Amino acid sequence: MCAAGHALTSAQHIIDSAYVSFQTNDSSYCIFDVKAGGLMMLPRPKLLEIENRGHKRHSCHWPAVLFTDNFNRSCVIEDISNGGCRLLVNTGKLTSGSTVKIQVPARKLSFTGKIVWLHCEEAGIKFTSKPARL
Repeated sequence: MCAAGHALTSAQHIIDSAYVSFQTNDSSYCIFDVKAGGLMMLPRPKLLEIENRGHKRHSCHWPAVLFTDNFNRSCVIEDISNGGCRLLVNTGKLTSGSTVKIQVPARKLSFTGKIVWLHCEEAGIKFTSKPARL
């Protein structure tokens, strides 16, 4: 527990073995000065969100079909850009680096790409062929 009964949820970092900071359950931070033995609460800093992508993403929620060499399965394209898309999909048996084909029957779109990341029930796809239109 931190000051005022805040539960600690994660240790953030140690700087020069003098300060230790912890994130609490209410997203504030406890900073403990090891040398002085003091404790202070700081609000969570507001961070700028920086988009590091070369193409603007568009939210879409399109039903689609993902094809691999060994199987196919339904998925939903959550967002898409000219460079890739994010899928809501059962990620079991999918592997990063695999080539996939995605078809969106309702929009008559088809494109190929590589899986660049997998997380829970989502997959990031980088296009290797561009659809004729989005």
